[in-house]
Amino acid sequence: MRKEIYQELYSYDSKHSLVMNSITGDVLMCKTSRYFDPAVYRFLEEHPDPHFPKIIDHWEEGGELTVIEEFIQGHTFDSIIHDKEMPDDRKIDYLIEICKALSFLHSAPIPIIYRDIKPSNIIVSSTGDIKIVDFDAAKTFKKGSVKDTVLLGTEGFAAPEQYGFGQSDQRTDIYTMGIMIRDMFAPSHRIQRVVEQATMLDPDDRYQSMEILIKKLEMSKGTVGQLTPVMLFPIPGFRSRKVPRMLLSTALYILGILLSLGISADGGGAGTTLSARLAYLSALFCIIDCCSDWTGFYYRFPFIRSDNLFVRIMAKTVLSVVILLAWCIVFGGINVLVLKD
Repeated sequence: MRKEIYQELYSYDSKHSLVMNSITGDVLMCKTSRYFDPAVYRFLEEHPDPHFPKIIDHWEEGGELTVIEEFIQGHTFDSIIHDKEMPDDRKIDYLIEICKALSFLHSAPIPIIYRDIKPSNIIVSSTGDIKIVDFDAAKTFKKGSVKDTVLLGTEGFAAPEQYGFGQSDQRTDIYTMGIMIRDMFAPSHRIQRVVEQATMLDPDDRYQSMEILIKKLEMSKGTVGQLTPVMLFPIPGFRSRKVPRMLLSTALYILGILLSLGISADGGGAGTTLSARLAYLSALFCIIDCCSDWTGFYYRFPFIRSDNLFVRIMAKTVLSVVILLAWCIVFGGINVLVLKD
C-alpha cells in the first residue's frame, strides 16, 4: 500500500506526525481526521495555491482521512497579532493575503468554505509567506441546503450559522476574518468599523464577498491608528436599512419613551417625577447600548473581547449591572437634593 512508503519520524499528537517519503527522502506532514470533506482535498491537490501547503497524497481508510502534505516551517499568526513593533499597514498586508487565500477557495467551481480561520491555523513561513493549514472544518457549499449537517468551528471565532442557524457560505469566512481583525487592533482604531460590518449577526448585513473586505482593508491603510469616531447615527435598528426592522425599531423606541414619560413618583413632587423619568430613559438607552454596542462604550472594557462566549456574556452582564446601579445612585442623589429644596 502507498501509505507504507511514509515512515514516521516524529509524532506531535495522535493526529499529526512528521514523516519521510522512503523513496524520495522528502520530509512531510501527515494528518488524520474523522471529519472531512473529500472534495476539499481533491480540489487542493488538483489546484495547488501558494497560500496552502501542497497536498502530496491522501486516502480514506476505516472512516478516517489521511493527508500527506508539504511540511511548513514557521510560526503561527499569533506572532503577527501580538507584534507591537510591526507597522499596522504591514499587518493589514498579511490580512489581505489571508483574504486572497479564502477568496481562492470561494471561487472554486463548487465554493469551499474554510469555516475555521484563527491564528493557530495560519502559519507565517520562514520566508514570510502566509500558509493556511488544517482543513478539518472546511466544506463545499451545498446549494439549497438549509443548514450545515456537521457543526464545526472554534468558539469565539465561529459565525452564528455554524451553531445551526443556517448554512455556512462565503460570508461565514468573512465573519471569522472580522473576529481576527478585531483582535489585532485596539478597540479605538478606525479599522474596527470594518470589523463591525464583517461580524454582523445576519449574513445579509455583512460584506457579501471577500473581494469587498479586501478593498475595505486596503482603504484602511494609513488610518488604522487613528481613533474611531463615535457614530451615534444611524441608531440601532436602522443600520441595516431594511424597512421591516426600521418600522419595528421605531415602534419599540416610541413605546420605550412613552413608558418612561408616563412614570410618576407617588407622593413626590415634579422634580422627583422628572428625575425618575430621566433615570428610566437613561436605563433604556443603556440597555440598547448593551445589546448593540451602539456607542462602542462596552467594547473598550476588559473581558468583553474574550474568545470564551461565557466570559463575554458574564463581563457584559456585570458591567451592565454596575452601570445601572450607577444610574440609580446618580438619580437617587438628584431626588434627595430635590426633596431638600
